Amino acid sequence: MIVRNEEQFLPQCLESIKDVVDEIIVVDTGSTDRTVEIAEGFGAKVHHHPWNNDFSEARNISLSYATCDWILIMDADEELEREDVPLLLSLLKSDEYNAIFLANINVLSDSQQSKHYNARVFRRGTMHYEGIVHNQPVIEGNTLSTEIRLHHYGYGLPEEAMARKHRRTGDLLKRQLEETPENTFAQMNFVRILRNQHRFDEAIGQGKEFLRQYSARMSPMHRQMISNDVAYCLFATDQYEKAEDMCRQVLEENPDNLDVLFTLGAVLSKRGEHREALRHFKKFLSAKREEDWRPAFTQLIVDTYTLEDRVWNNIGECYRNMGLLDQAIRAYLKAIRINPGHVNFYKNLAFSYIRQNRPERAEEIFKKAITLGIADEFVFFGLGEVYRSQGEPERAIAAYRKALAIKEDFADAHSALGQVLLAQGELQDAETELERTLKYSPTHIGALLSLSQIHGRTDRRKEALACMDRIVAIAPPDGNLRLHLAGLCIGIEAYPRAIEFFEEHLRSHPTDYSALTDLATCYLHLGKREAALTGYRAALQLNPRHEQALKNLKLLL
Repeated sequence: MIVRNEEQFLPQCLESIKDVVDEIIVVDTGSTDRTVEIAEGFGAKVHHHPWNNDFSEARNISLSYATCDWILIMDADEELEREDVPLLLSLLKSDEYNAIFLANINVLSDSQQSKHYNARVFRRGTMHYEGIVHNQPVIEGNTLSTEIRLHHYGYGLPEEAMARKHRRTGDLLKRQLEETPENTFAQMNFVRILRNQHRFDEAIGQGKEFLRQYSARMSPMHRQMISNDVAYCLFATDQYEKAEDMCRQVLEENPDNLDVLFTLGAVLSKRGEHREALRHFKKFLSAKREEDWRPAFTQLIVDTYTLEDRVWNNIGECYRNMGLLDQAIRAYLKAIRINPGHVNFYKNLAFSYIRQNRPERAEEIFKKAITLGIADEFVFFGLGEVYRSQGEPERAIAAYRKALAIKEDFADAHSALGQVLLAQGELQDAETELERTLKYSPTHIGALLSLSQIHGRTDRRKEALACMDRIVAIAPPDGNLRLHLAGLCIGIEAYPRAIEFFEEHLRSHPTDYSALTDLATCYLHLGKREAALTGYRAALQLNPRHEQALKNLKLLL
């Protein structure tokens, strides 16, 4: 091992191998925490060497101290799977190979894991490391690939720690590429670092340039990894067509590339091509089942190794967008069975039940998420919507307030709370919530409409019209919105403005006899009798039995 300030993970690492190995060699490169003390507590032979920004140098120094026939290389943030130890020890009896590949399971954030194979067990004297970062072993003789597991925790660190790690690795990779610009392994890792730092445009440009210059000499692994990272960054920057093209190029070379199948499915879903997205998500599941049943050695790092739950969720989203709610619900339920701790699956399932007009099932799902302790602001907001639809305003208000306790700037929750309070006649509290909505979302149409209504009910005609002007300035109103605004204008006796909205509406909906009747009534309020008569007669030509038009026409005649 080579270590530096590894007191967080080192105890569990050494605990996993303490009775497996005959000696523990640790090269410390300048620890200032309890790393050395912990290592010595496990009986390790600790050697001290300065850090020269070169991982291979430190690795090769550590190898020089080993005295046993076989060497196991580990990082301090790794743990050997105890269940696999008997197999590992049995493999050391063979003379047919000099190195053994282990399955490195990287534990990432959000319960995700990636997998790649790494040569970690060597016959002493048959290998050395090269490369100042992401060092690679150079092996003499035959190798053996296995499914013996090493669990790696170094990629699931807090955001700030990961940022420091990416900066350090990125600086070393830049130096390595300056010295050996044709090093395609370093190129691959550099593009990955840019992606992980969300420097998407740089990753796209650098990755494309590497592919342009060196694609012909790259291994399939390097070419596919760079291409997938470029495709991911194109997807992240809404360049869906280019992302699709990059994915399809990879799949021509490797139709079962799990990461690319996942990325392409996501791209197609964003483009609204849900049937085609489904095909690729289902291909992912088929390829993953085959890999689980008969694992095949690959040089690829598989980022989507444990993403079957997300794939089923994405399948559910495709079905929901296609209006196939029963299929969507079945997909979300499968996602939950695989991973019952992911709140998005519960939200998507519950909102599908709401679209099916099954609020009691939606309520049950939202409450399940709350019971599991995974509820976020959208769960409580959704629960509020259920209670609101069921005519339970007090429970809706309580749910919306819980959503706002989690996320104070949740504009939709403020708006929904304001609308329920308005319906309850609590105008002052409703206005407060609606003003808060506009603080966080100044273009929130629903809040502006409700605020117009409050101003109208409290004799603030000028303020009501100002809200309507803001709505019109945000976006040209559609038919329903124009009618709503016209109705608000009638409520505050702003008949000229109501006429404008009705006339705009009727230009695109000339057969709307109810709108014609209301328009005629506005003219009547303004004393324009002939215009009102014309309006009522036009409405009755469209619907001779329209009661309001008949009644008003009789009064005029």
